[in-house]
Amino acid sequence: MNYVHKKYKKENWKHAITGTNSLWLQKSNYVDAYFRAAFHNSDRCIALNYVQKINASDIAVKMCRVNVNAAARNIREMALDDDEASYDDYEKTITKLLADVDAQLKIIKETGVVSEENYTEYATALSDWKDISTSIIEEIRQGQNQKGVEDILTQCTPA
Repeated sequence: MNYVHKKYKKENWKHAITGTNSLWLQKSNYVDAYFRAAFHNSDRCIALNYVQKINASDIAVKMCRVNVNAAARNIREMALDDDEASYDDYEKTITKLLADVDAQLKIIKETGVVSEENYTEYATALSDWKDISTSIIEEIRQGQNQKGVEDILTQCTPA
């Protein structure tokens, strides 16, 4: 391996770890492929795969939280907005966010990192929240904004 090749690998590794280069994601692909090749067919490869699954599951849980919070914020704003013409936009946004929650739940399930019991509990809690949010949206659509606000405070918000 020549000096330029070694330097390129070293710089890419540094950028992949620190993220200081604006193109660090593209440059880290080289390092990532090199890293995988170094541990191919070993116990470390299995451990690395498990770590990747944990990371994917962790990110999916965080994205569920972000999306549910964003959906709740949109429901709140919908309840406080007197302009009924904007309700469709709120609903589209909420539907999109909740569809992403379903996709993230699928990732959590597929990684196999979370026990079936914990997954079921989390998925059920999110499903219950979706049902409550749907009923609140319907109340708002029917012009019962005050009841929607009350339901947001009593049913939708954790105690």
